[in-house]
Amino acid sequence: MNNSKGGVFAKLTVKGKRVTSSIKQLGKKSGKVYVTFTKSGQKESARVLIS
Repeated sequence: MNNSKGGVFAKLTVKGKRVTSSIKQLGKKSGKVYVTFTKSGQKESARVLIS
């Protein structure tokens, strides 16, 4: 997961079809969370907005 400046602040390793993650409040204002997916040997997916 990346912050608005493109830095990674979390990485997850997934086994199976479901991922659960908790993210602490990163600031005082509300914001958006985008998720991308990568598989070994493949390019990163497009960003998906999580609401």
